[in-house]
Amino acid sequence: MSEFLLKVPKGARKNKKRIGRGSSSGTGCTAGKGNKGQNCRSGGGVRPGFEGGQMPLYRRIARRGFSNYPFKKKYLILNVDDLEKYKSGDTVSKETLLKMGIIAKSNLPIKLLARGEIKKKLIIELDKVSKQAQAKITKLGGEVKFVNAEKTEKKQAATRQKEKMKKQATKAETKVGKTIETHAETKVEIEKPEKPAPAPDVKKTEPPVEKQTTEKTVMLEEEKTEKPAPAPDVKKAEPPVEKQTTEKTILLEEEQEEKKLNKPKEAKETKE
Repeated sequence: MSEFLLKVPKGARKNKKRIGRGSSSGTGCTAGKGNKGQNCRSGGGVRPGFEGGQMPLYRRIARRGFSNYPFKKKYLILNVDDLEKYKSGDTVSKETLLKMGIIAKSNLPIKLLARGEIKKKLIIELDKVSKQAQAKITKLGGEVKFVNAEKTEKKQAATRQKEKMKKQATKAETKVGKTIETHAETKVEIEKPEKPAPAPDVKKTEPPVEKQTTEKTVMLEEEKTEKPAPAPDVKKAEPPVEKQTTEKTILLEEEQEEKKLNKPKEAKETKE
């Protein structure tokens, strides 16, 4: 009977660490938290990556590119050689894999890859199967059925419809733009018609206006005929002014006579 008694190995069970039970226990006084500071207080502590306020390392390092990590889809991967436990004609699905103990969880979708070989005819009903694995299964007369195929088809149809709608919208926008341009051109033509060539300047011959005989016109004509022509301007001949003989005039005349008599005498002297 002693063979069937099980014993726990040494070190498997450890006592709980007792804190603050005196200095002899090794974790007394400060209880293993050090002397003072933010980390030793109750409710204290610092988040991971915190460097006391300076620029932390995860922000100092330069980043470049794009990460698909938050958008990636994870699959639970199986290979063809993992299906050796099945008999020919069996169906490989998530439920049967759990029963056979090949997988432990069913949270993730399953994908079958083509590593190894198989010699059994199987019906596979999984989320995804690679082309090489599908070829190996179909060679032996097996079948491959995709789970949630209807959902994938619906998604593909929706994406195709969206693409068609986008193309139609772009075409409509281009047509509308063209029509607007043509409308604007026609509007400009209507607003600004071509100016006709200027006609040559031809003075209109006015018809002769008949003279309207009225009382005023008759009176004016009579006045014109009655008025005599103005006489030419003739200066009145003034009577000759009689010379006033004075002493000064007499003296001047005598001097002039003497000069006339002296001139021939001076001329004779010069000749001699």
